[in-house]
Amino acid sequence: MIKNIKKTQLKIISIFFIVLYLAISIYMLFYKVPWVDEVYFADVTHSVLSNNTLEVNLFLSPNLEEFMYGPIYFYSQKIILLITGFGMWQFRLLNFISGLLVILLFWHISKFLHISKVNSILFIVLVAMNGKFVFNMRSGRMDLFALFLFISGVILFQKEFFFQKKDKINYLLAIFAGIIISLSYLTSPRIGFYFLAFPILFLIEILSNSNRKTILIKYSIFSFAIILPITIYAYTYFGSISDYIHFYLGDAEVKYHLGQSTLNGIGIFQIISLFLWIVSAFLTFKFVKNFKNPFIVMLFIVPVFHLFFIKEVGPYSAMMMPFIYLGIMLGIEETQKRIFSIIPAILAIIFVLIFLNSTINDIASYEFTNPSGIKSFLKTQKIKNKNVLADFRYYYFITKSNSRFISFDYTYNASPSHKPLTSENLVANDIDIAIISLFNYKNNIKLFENLGFEKLIEFKSQDGRSVIYKFARRMGKTIRSGYDGVVLIRNINAESK
Repeated sequence: MIKNIKKTQLKIISIFFIVLYLAISIYMLFYKVPWVDEVYFADVTHSVLSNNTLEVNLFLSPNLEEFMYGPIYFYSQKIILLITGFGMWQFRLLNFISGLLVILLFWHISKFLHISKVNSILFIVLVAMNGKFVFNMRSGRMDLFALFLFISGVILFQKEFFFQKKDKINYLLAIFAGIIISLSYLTSPRIGFYFLAFPILFLIEILSNSNRKTILIKYSIFSFAIILPITIYAYTYFGSISDYIHFYLGDAEVKYHLGQSTLNGIGIFQIISLFLWIVSAFLTFKFVKNFKNPFIVMLFIVPVFHLFFIKEVGPYSAMMMPFIYLGIMLGIEETQKRIFSIIPAILAIIFVLIFLNSTINDIASYEFTNPSGIKSFLKTQKIKNKNVLADFRYYYFITKSNSRFISFDYTYNASPSHKPLTSENLVANDIDIAIISLFNYKNNIKLFENLGFEKLIEFKSQDGRSVIYKFARRMGKTIRSGYDGVVLIRNINAESK
């Protein structure tokens, strides 16, 4: 009877958590203010929709084509957006679904690793509430989509371990798995560092299996299936493998994103998680049998490659956290002392509290982050078929009005490859309208005056009329910045002062 009550309580808690998490996540698809990476990738997708190219149109400089990432993410987005239409929540939908599928796949794997239901739920909470993972699910980055493809391919390739089937190895499945994994690379080359795990897995299998010829053929077919699509991409977009490699070795932007992750970039709770994961590795590999399970080995080597090769200048650690947390849970299971579950349980409670606190801040900011107000406001300005200088947050509204969005942030803080923001460049690009956030406008009034801009009209949200806003302010909560800004009009004959 007690066991039944515990099971019932566990189901109720799980259902409540799932519903709450999904509700809040869906809410954020509509009300999270766009940011730089999202706008960059949304703009490439918009080009795929418009003219079937990978162009980036955000800069004053000539249009660039985005070859650093493969085309899979952008064309997958195209399929969705042809059905739903181009917009903010529509573009975020693929990332949201990918995050959910990643959680489901790893949870499915936890069952085959004989992890208890309680620890499986703890695992889900730790992943779903992890700050980097949550951020990736709700914004326009391809990391979780790449991870979904990668882990799907791994499961297919290692089906005899996951599904405990000792039947004849299916070489066709190995081909299919390799293609899927190659697509993960053509979604985000960053995940290619995870491929370094495969030679280690091959070594494990070849040493622990008497039928070495079969294993060799299996891995050869698998490797060929991975390499072939990447080779086709390299020849299609770069002309040759050598030119493709030269591009990556010579590109300054690529080099900037490579290198060891800094502890500061990862964050305090990730550091705690990494410490628990290291302890779990010692507990797990006390047993020789675990060295023979490719996925168990992968749980503990993929994060090593991530930490060693991928610099945390963005929310990239979201990709490795499912490996980290499942590794922790496996270590707890291997000790067979459930009392150790209290450590990740405490961490999970902290994550939930942070998540809920952030959610209160988000909901309290509703009046400012609600896009309906700025959408209606911009319609009254009748800004159509224009070249508009603007902040990232206004990207979707400008693009949907058949206008070209040109980034104020990227042009003002110009890199060597981007033209600086000057009066001459504005004239050359036929820019006479700007939509700038109040923060950027107040900090750059002199710049706009020198460029010949004059304030036309200001948009301001309702000033905190909701009850939850007033409650949040009393509690000292952070209120998110929204769409408050100004529309500027420029005299195209103005000279730069």
